[in-house]
Amino acid sequence: MNYRTQKHFVGYFSKLLLIKLKPRLRSRQDVEDVQQIIFARFFRTCGRRMGFRDAKCLGSYVNSICNNVLLEHYRRRVPEQIDDPIANTIPDPGKNAEQIVVDEETKRIVREILESLPERDQRILREIFLEERDKDEVCKDYGV
Repeated sequence: MNYRTQKHFVGYFSKLLLIKLKPRLRSRQDVEDVQQIIFARFFRTCGRRMGFRDAKCLGSYVNSICNNVLLEHYRRRVPEQIDDPIANTIPDPGKNAEQIVVDEETKRIVREILESLPERDQRILREIFLEERDKDEVCKDYGV
């Protein structure tokens, strides 16, 4: 692929990718980084011996590359969000204040009930519901 063709390709698809990427990414820098990765992958494919054979599929192929690069970008961002102590304290936007209070009250009641049970029963319930172990396996371990 010659330079003029590459320049035309980048100019044409940059506009389309911007429409797709801008609402999904946090910053202009992220958009530019993702675009560069998309173009690099596309040109690498074109540079191979077989190259790109069907021009009718060009748009969908670029879109597929874009989707894959976006998923990779999101995966890289997840650890940053998990380690952020402030982000972990932000309430779910889908819950209103009343629902949050009800949820906290329910958690308190469940804790109190669990603590009132014998130690063996507490361990069984914790293993089944909190550790998500197989119920039959836990029952077998405790002879229930």
